[in-house]
Amino acid sequence: MKYYVYLLMDNFSRFILNFQVSEKVSAEIRMQSIKQAFEQYIMVPGEEVSVQKLIAGKDIRFSNSMVEAQNKIIKYYYLFKHDFKDIHELRKLLDWIIPDYQYERPHHSLKGRTPYEALIGIPLYTEQWKQQIQEAKQVRLQQNSKETCEIC
Repeated sequence: MKYYVYLLMDNFSRFILNFQVSEKVSAEIRMQSIKQAFEQYIMVPGEEVSVQKLIAGKDIRFSNSMVEAQNKIIKYYYLFKHDFKDIHELRKLLDWIIPDYQYERPHHSLKGRTPYEALIGIPLYTEQWKQQIQEAKQVRLQQNSKETCEIC
């Protein structure tokens, strides 16, 4: 079975504002996710949402590389490492993945901040970031040395 994960991200902070999972590609689901994000994060009660469709590369000069980078992280760092039998298990897995991505996982593109920290405006601490990178490298090396390749 093929499932579609709809992610809506803030370009500045990389914070996922909304996500949906479906068995089909649907503009209606995408609009739903946009409206829900507006209601939760932006909209003033009683105000109507107006959305303008823009196509990357045609209507806007910059690419959608930020979104593609986020998709790559979600797929390779999280989804491809787990098995799920059906859409319900995928949703449950995403209920763990999204908060981990948002609040726990520092991002290199955000200089060591999590998307939530960037969203709320936590300032950059360059020295602390460099130390975090070194610590993360050591943790990765330790974890990798514990994993053995069956072929080797």
